Amino acid sequence: MSASTFSRFAVVLACVFTLAACQSSEERAEKHYQNALALISEGDVDRAKVELRNVFDLNGSHREARTLYADTLAGQGEMRDAYGQYLRLAEQFPDDLNARLGLSRIAILSQDWEELRRHGTVAMELAPDTPEVQVIAVTLDYAAAIEEEDAPERREVVRRAAALSEAQPDNLQLRRILVDGALRDNELETALTEVKAAQIVAPQERSLYDTEVSLLVQLGRPDEIEATLRGMIDRFPGDKTIVDNLVRFYLSRDELDMAETFLRDRVAKAGPEAVTEDTNDLVRFLLVQRGPEEALAELESAIETSETPDAFQSLRARILFDSGETDQAIGAMEALLEPVADDDATANEDRVILARMLDATGNRVGAQRLVARVLDIDRTQIAALKLEAGWRIAADNADGAISLLRTALDEAPQDVDALTLMAEAHLRNGNRDLARDMMSLAVQASNSGAVETRQYVVLLLEDERFSLAEEVLIDALRVAPDNPALLVDLAGVYIRMQDWARTAQIEAQLRRLDTPVASRAADGVQASRLSSEGRTEEAVAFLEDLAAENDSDIVARTAVVRARLASGDVEGAVTYAEQAANEAPDDIARTMIYATTLSAVGRQADAEANYRKVLEQDDQVENAWIGLVRALYGQGDVEGGKTALEAGLAAMPEAINLLWAQASFLEQSGDLEGALRTYESLYERAPESPVIVNNYASLLSMLRDDDASLERAYVVSRRLGDSEQPAFQDTLGWIAHRRGDERAAVEYLEPAAAALTNDPMVQYHLAEVYFALGRDAEALTQFEKAVGMVSPDDSRPQIATARTRIETLTARLQAPAADADAEAAPARQ
Repeated sequence: MSASTFSRFAVVLACVFTLAACQSSEERAEKHYQNALALISEGDVDRAKVELRNVFDLNGSHREARTLYADTLAGQGEMRDAYGQYLRLAEQFPDDLNARLGLSRIAILSQDWEELRRHGTVAMELAPDTPEVQVIAVTLDYAAAIEEEDAPERREVVRRAAALSEAQPDNLQLRRILVDGALRDNELETALTEVKAAQIVAPQERSLYDTEVSLLVQLGRPDEIEATLRGMIDRFPGDKTIVDNLVRFYLSRDELDMAETFLRDRVAKAGPEAVTEDTNDLVRFLLVQRGPEEALAELESAIETSETPDAFQSLRARILFDSGETDQAIGAMEALLEPVADDDATANEDRVILARMLDATGNRVGAQRLVARVLDIDRTQIAALKLEAGWRIAADNADGAISLLRTALDEAPQDVDALTLMAEAHLRNGNRDLARDMMSLAVQASNSGAVETRQYVVLLLEDERFSLAEEVLIDALRVAPDNPALLVDLAGVYIRMQDWARTAQIEAQLRRLDTPVASRAADGVQASRLSSEGRTEEAVAFLEDLAAENDSDIVARTAVVRARLASGDVEGAVTYAEQAANEAPDDIARTMIYATTLSAVGRQADAEANYRKVLEQDDQVENAWIGLVRALYGQGDVEGGKTALEAGLAAMPEAINLLWAQASFLEQSGDLEGALRTYESLYERAPESPVIVNNYASLLSMLRDDDASLERAYVVSRRLGDSEQPAFQDTLGWIAHRRGDERAAVEYLEPAAAALTNDPMVQYHLAEVYFALGRDAEALTQFEKAVGMVSPDDSRPQIATARTRIETLTARLQAPAADADAEAAPARQ
C-alpha cells in the first residue's frame, strides 16, 4: 500500500471511528434516558434525576430527557431549577409547547406577567385551543384589565374564566381569578364561596386560607374565624404565624384568658422537641399582656422543671434587658456562652442575642466581633446576616449589605426583616424601583402586615402611584379591618386622588370603631377633607368646635390656627391663639402655638417674648429654641440669634434641628469647614433626611479634592438619584463632574440650571461641565451668566475661576475669526 493510499485509508478509518463514537455516545445517552423512565415508574425520582443529568453529559440536545427533567423538577416544587431547564428547552426548540407551558406556569405562580406574556404568547400561537393555553390567555387579559384599571373589561374576563372553570374545575389559576374578581367588586359572599372551592383544588395552598380568614373578618363571623384558624393550625402544624394570628384574634375580642388557655394547652400537648418553643410563646404573651413579673415567674417554673433549663435562659435575659436590667442581662448571656466552644454552631442564636444587647448599649465593636464569629461558623445564619447588613447600610456600604441579604433570602425567601432591609439598601443606592419591589415582597411575606404595608405606601405616595397604594392598603385592611392607622393612610390616598366620597366613607368607618384613637383620627380626616375640598370656613368651624369640646387637644388648636392662616384670616388666627394662651398662661403648648402664630404673621418681637417665656419654664423644648433664633434673625439681630443658638446647643447638644441651624449659620457666615463638620455629625444622626444628605454631599464635593472624599460624596448622594429637586440635581451633577462622568453631569445640571435661574453656583457648575466637554460657546454663556449674578467684589473662588474662564474662552472663540480674516486679506487685495 502506497503512502498516499495509506493516508487516505487512515482518514477514512478515523471518520469511521468518530462516527462510531458519536453513535455510541447517543446510544449511551438513550440508555440513561430509558433507565430514568424506569426509575420514575418505580417511584425512585432522585436516581432518575441522576440518570437524566448523565443524558445531558452525553447529549445536551436530548429533547425528551430535557422535558422529563424539567417536568420532574417542577413536580417536586423546585421551580427555580425547573425554570432553567424549561428555558434551555425553549431556546433549543422554540416551538416546544411543553416548555412554553412550563415557563408560563412558573410565571403565573410568581405573578410575573411580563414573563407570562413572553412565553404565553408563543403557546397561544402554537396551540390556541388547548385548555391550558386558554387559561394563559384569560390570565393575560385579566392582568391587562387590572393594569389599565378597566373594570368592565375585568368583569368580562372574569365571566370567561368562570366559563372555563366549568370545563376545568381543578384549575387553580381560574379559581384565583374568580376569587380576585369577587374581591375587587366587594362581593364578599361570592369570594368566600370561590375560596372554599379553590381549597378543594389545592388543600395545601396556605394563601387561600388566609384569604378565607380575611373574608370572615370582613363579614363579621367570629366563630367561623376561630374555627378556620384552628383548622389551619392542624393543617399547617409548623407555621407559627397561624398561632400568632389566633392569639391576636382572641386579643382583638379582649379574650385574654382564652388566648392564655390556648397557649397553655399547646405547652401541655407539645412533645419534647416543641415544648421549649411553645413555652417561650406563652412567656412572651404573658410579658406583653400580664407584665414582666408573671412572665419571669413562668420562666422560672419552666427552668426548674425542664430537662434542658438552658433553653430558657436567653429569653429570661431578654426580658431582663427590656426591663432595664441591662448589666444583669448581658452578664447572664455571657455566662450562658462562657462554657460553649468557640466553634459550637448551636450557640449562634445566643451569640446574636448578646450582640444585639451590646449594640443597644453602645458596644458595637463587641457586637460586631460576636457576629463575625457567628458568620465564621455559619455563613448562612440569618439573624447574624441581618444584623451585619443593618450595620453596613448605616455605614453606606449598601452593596455589601445587599450581598449579605441575598444570602439570607436564599435561606429564608419570606423573611420580612431581610426583605425590608433589602429595600432600605436599594434606597441607599438610589434604586427606587428595586426598593419598591422588595417592599412589595415584604408586604406579601408579612400577609399584608400593617407596618410593612405603611412603609410600602410611603414609597408609592412619594412616586404618586395612588391606585397601587389604594390596592395595597385595601389588602391590608382585609386582614386588619379595624386598624386606625391603615384607615387614615387610605383616607390620605383618597384625599390625594380628590375622591371625597370615599374619604367620607373612611371617616365614617373610623367613627364606627368608637375608640378615642379612632375618633381623633376621624376628626383629622374630616378636617383634611373639608380643607382639601376648598371648604375652608367649614373646616375652621369644625376645628374650633373640636378644640372647644376637648380643651386639652392641642392638635385641634394648632389645626384651627393653620386653617385660619391658610384662609387669609391673619387677625383671627392671632386672636384665637392669644385667647388660648391667656386662658392657661402656664400651658407651654398653648404659649408655643401663640409664639409660632406671631412669628408666622411677622410679629417677631412679640414671638421672641413668648418663646423666651416657654424656655424659662422648660429649656428642653427644641422648637422654642429654633423659634427664638428665627425671631431674632427676623428682627435683624444676627448676634442675638447666634447667642440664642449657642445657648440652645448648650442646653440640648444632640438636638437635630439646632445642629441644622448651626450648620446653616456657619455656611452663611463663610465657615464652610465648620458647616461640613456639623453636617457630617447631622448625617450620622439623621441619614434618612434628603436635605441633610444633599447638603453634606454638596459641601464634601466642593471642599475636598481627594478620591476618598469624592467617592464618599458619591456614595452618600446616590439615594437622591431619582429626585427631580433642582438642588439635589445640582449636587448630583457636580459630584458626577468631579468624578469625571461628564455625561451624567450634564443630565443632572441642565435641568437644575434651568430651574434655579438665580443661583450663580448652579450656573457655574453647568458652565464647568460644558468647559470640560469642549462646548466653548455654551460654557462662555454660562460663565457670563454666573458672574452677572454677583457683585464685582464677590471673592468666592468659583467666581474668580469663572472670570478667568471668560477671558480664556473669549480669546479662544475670537482666534478662529481673526485667522479667517487674515486668510481672506490677500484675496481682498
